[in-house]
Amino acid sequence: MTRIISNFLIILTIFFSTMTKAENLIPREVLFGNPDKISTRLSPDGKHISYVAPLNGILNIWVAPTEDISQAKPITEDKDRGIWSYSWAYDNKHIIYSQDTAGDENTLLYSININNNKTVLLTPKNGIKSFISNISLDSPNEVLIAHNKLDPQYFDLYKVQIDTGESKLAYHNKKQYLQLTTNDSFEPVIGQKMLPTGEVEIYNLTKENDKLIHTIKTEDMLNTHISHISKDGKNYYMVDSEGRDNSALLKIDLKTDKKEELYYNAEEDISSLLVDQQTYEIQAVSTTHQRTKWHALNAGTAKDFAVLKTVEDGDLSIVSRTQDESKWIVSYIKSNAPHHYYLYERDNRQIRFLFTSNSKQDQFTFAKTHPIMIKARDGLQLPTYLTVPAWMDTQGNGTVKEPVPLVLYVHGGPNARDHWGFNATAQWLANRGYAVLQVNYRGSTGFGKKFINAGDGEWAGKMQRDLEDGVQWCIDQGITTRDKVVIMGGSYGGYATLVGMTMTPDLYAAGIDIVGISNLITFQKSIPPYWKPAKAHMMKMLGTDIETPEGVELLKQKSPTTHVSNIKKPLFIVQGSNDPRVVKAESDQIAERMKALNIPYVYLLYPDEGHGLAKPKNKLSMFAYIESFLGTVIGGKIEPHNNQFPGSSVEIQDGSQHEWIQDK
Repeated sequence: MTRIISNFLIILTIFFSTMTKAENLIPREVLFGNPDKISTRLSPDGKHISYVAPLNGILNIWVAPTEDISQAKPITEDKDRGIWSYSWAYDNKHIIYSQDTAGDENTLLYSININNNKTVLLTPKNGIKSFISNISLDSPNEVLIAHNKLDPQYFDLYKVQIDTGESKLAYHNKKQYLQLTTNDSFEPVIGQKMLPTGEVEIYNLTKENDKLIHTIKTEDMLNTHISHISKDGKNYYMVDSEGRDNSALLKIDLKTDKKEELYYNAEEDISSLLVDQQTYEIQAVSTTHQRTKWHALNAGTAKDFAVLKTVEDGDLSIVSRTQDESKWIVSYIKSNAPHHYYLYERDNRQIRFLFTSNSKQDQFTFAKTHPIMIKARDGLQLPTYLTVPAWMDTQGNGTVKEPVPLVLYVHGGPNARDHWGFNATAQWLANRGYAVLQVNYRGSTGFGKKFINAGDGEWAGKMQRDLEDGVQWCIDQGITTRDKVVIMGGSYGGYATLVGMTMTPDLYAAGIDIVGISNLITFQKSIPPYWKPAKAHMMKMLGTDIETPEGVELLKQKSPTTHVSNIKKPLFIVQGSNDPRVVKAESDQIAERMKALNIPYVYLLYPDEGHGLAKPKNKLSMFAYIESFLGTVIGGKIEPHNNQFPGSSVEIQDGSQHEWIQDK
């Protein structure tokens, strides 16, 4: 009897523990508020460590002695959008960071002296897009910057003094190269042009003339790219899929075009390279099919990986290294935990914990994300990720004892992909009681060129049906029911959401469109000028030419605005006013047509955002309203909000009267 009572008490304990977990909502602030520390870097000499962290609630750059992180101090004082992207200069005294204005993607570059916080603008002030083209140990006080002041469509190269901002035109891109690769002397060595056919020509830019040395076929374009020039300037390194489905790493002689294959995996594409900081030789490559794996190309790096793989169970990310490679910053990516950063001292192969990207998240239980393969109706295998509520994943494999509502979360691009790892949006949805399905539909990158090219011309076609097949798989597996599926996504994912709502209106209970394309014709006419040289790629993806009557008609039929009258279910729209990729008119069009037809919807506008939301206060308002929307439509859990979001610019353009977004 005692044993029976004991077992019963154990069962009760497990039951109430499970119930507690089920009711334990993870605050949106924990998921979408500011992290503790991200974007960690080592100075080239290893004496300093830097990271991005909040200062008065806004992300700024902090710097500390590597041996005493407790002495970290902020060196920037941004009070608006925050600073996300930066690099160390080789003088070890300056950091170069980028910022745009309210999400317009016209990025400016600044340098800041870590010793006195003196900040210098390195680029023209307004209306240009800029980026770092190269930094070199040979010129530690200079940076090579590319920007499009002279021609909005093409980028010229400028040598800029880091401490003064003095700028000198280094290469006037009169021949209109789409991309330029330079050596350590900041001299352009390779130029690339995209032809109207979609092929890419590669030129060796010698002092005498520009010599055509290679042509990338249209079918290989997204699986092929140049990495860098060798230290001696005689070769270049290239990831190339010519004659293969997956990409290989090649070393190519600039004069003779002789190719040396350094790595090839017939099953997986190369996703990144680890380059020797001094010799520029490739030390390792990573491949990412569903999880990331590293492959060492020399014995020394193999020993490093042998040590690093013993630290934590997760996908290894090599974040930063010193110039002499004596110190590394690494992190471990997990699907159910924030990133953990470590300092690895290579000489003695010692590693010590530094910090967690978000310590607030450490106290919560997150769901595991499961890599799965789903077969499309035509037999194509779709690499997919499934996340279900943590308290329901009792077998640890994504199965559930009873169906739950499903959110089909569609990635943008479309020539991009979903990755395994900690995804705050997926974790938020799972914690609210939803299963989350992330399908790498055809056209996604990282799974071979056949998989990418299978998406050409399949917008609103087979790409959309891949998503539908993913939903059907979840229904067949008992994960969800047909009446409890919501489609959600941003950019192309927003377009897919609108396609689902207008062209298969009975499949989804609701849709959430974030900066999505609604009209492929107006979208094509509104792209930024610096996208136009690659127009052939856009035509390849869409499978037609907008300059022909046939092309216009095809795009019209694939545009959600053409089929608005079919919408039967609630639609939630989010847009940034300054989005240069998918302009505000795209969301306005779908909203205006729905309004004219008296079809209810919700439309949130953010006047200080661009292609997606950057400000945490704005994210918190968006996810609060979406959470109410989802909870009302398909019945998930809701963390109450008071319709007041201090610091957010959110404007409810329409839909405030609906119960979908009212506070619960």
